Amino acid sequence: MDDVRSKQRHLLVMWCALGFSAFKAAQSVLYSTAVLTSDTTTVLIAGFDFSVASALFVLLADTLIVIAALRGRLPAMSVPIVVPSAILAAAACFSFAGGFSTMDPAVSLLVLALAQGISTAMLTLAWVELFTTMKPADSMKALAFAMLLASLVSYALRHAPSPVILIAVLVLLLANVALCRKAKCEANAVPQNEPSRGSASQLGTNATRSYLKGFLSIGEGLLSLLVLGCTVGIINGFMVVQHYNFEGSSLASSLGVIAASVAFFVMAYGFPKTFSASRAYRALFPLLTGVLIVWPFANFQYGYFVSAAFVAGHSLISTSVMFLIVRESHESRLNPYVFMGTSVVLIRLASMLGIVGGSAIAGLDINPPFKTMLVFCIAVYLLSLALLFMLRIRKRSATTTSSNDAEGSAPSSTENGSFCATGQEISVRCKLTDRESEILLLLARGRSSTYIGEALYLSPNTVRGHIKNIYAKLEVHSKQEIIDLFTDQAE
Repeated sequence: MDDVRSKQRHLLVMWCALGFSAFKAAQSVLYSTAVLTSDTTTVLIAGFDFSVASALFVLLADTLIVIAALRGRLPAMSVPIVVPSAILAAAACFSFAGGFSTMDPAVSLLVLALAQGISTAMLTLAWVELFTTMKPADSMKALAFAMLLASLVSYALRHAPSPVILIAVLVLLLANVALCRKAKCEANAVPQNEPSRGSASQLGTNATRSYLKGFLSIGEGLLSLLVLGCTVGIINGFMVVQHYNFEGSSLASSLGVIAASVAFFVMAYGFPKTFSASRAYRALFPLLTGVLIVWPFANFQYGYFVSAAFVAGHSLISTSVMFLIVRESHESRLNPYVFMGTSVVLIRLASMLGIVGGSAIAGLDINPPFKTMLVFCIAVYLLSLALLFMLRIRKRSATTTSSNDAEGSAPSSTENGSFCATGQEISVRCKLTDRESEILLLLARGRSSTYIGEALYLSPNTVRGHIKNIYAKLEVHSKQEIIDLFTDQAE
């Protein structure tokens, strides 16, 4: 039985990794070929009108999905995948056939933005929901593999002939549908150790509180992405309007995405326990701010390096935050349609605000060098503000952790070995999940729920839920009873 479950779990990871990579590769290739209405000019956007229009349709689609989920109109695994995939495929065929070139530019822009925005929003939510059915360790590895494979496929198709690109996009979209269906079958077959999540409406009066706690749990990572997305939007909006073109910007963006995918892949497979989006942001901060400060004094040379750096930073934080959303949805049993959909709305709004703000500054009737310095000063200020906020949170958390450390002293190495063995024996006997086993050991050492949340990067609500399950499985009613249980076992 265990072998069957293990096989089902591995198949789910494999289908999700391959299927999501097919979707992301098709999305990227479409954006950089059939969907674009202007030449690539800068870091992440290729045209102001298309970027804003597609973002508006993403906002519309995600808002409607969130509202439907909150009202209980979207049960689990109900977001369609065939229709949005077919829309993207039809848009690709029509574009490669030259159909959009014969239409009014405003109409073609609207149709392309509608197809790209709404289809991308729906397919992303469908895949995120599948990731939430896996253990966080599995979802992190599947996401890392998918993003790396998608970036490599997109890069390989950059200079392929149009017929080859079209065939590849259609095959990728077909694979996305087929693998998503397989993944759904495996997700339904894999037994869940925790109670399955219901619709958002079933959470009753605690719904808002649960989601707020979820957002607080991923707050640092989400904040870093909101600020970085707004900053990149400001720079892009300004540079597009000012026509800061440079040769090879498309390649720079592709290499930046690959670099970010490799970095996340290394973290997922090499350092999964120490992963933190806020740490990634703090590591990227000196590089990005240094680029912003030095670039104007270098007379805006080396645009290739600047674009690659900002794309890599934005893509790394974006992927990291997606994993945080997946993990928190899984741990706290949050409806992923609501949690991910709301997060995307916030992220898109921040990006749009940056793009509009940057383009507005570019339109000011003032000295061009002064406008440039103004944009870069605002960007550095935003990046620094986010870092300062995260450092203040970290300092407060460290103070809380230090006070909690006084609750118990660390055991010796010999005692620790016996202690862990006792925990393992109890976990197996009582059929605890991996996360519950981790929390059990901390409870047995006398740690508070606040300390556990800080140590394992879990929200207070998630910790309380796990502790409640542990008490039920061990048939105890307090932390002291768990401590006594470990003491009796040791004797």
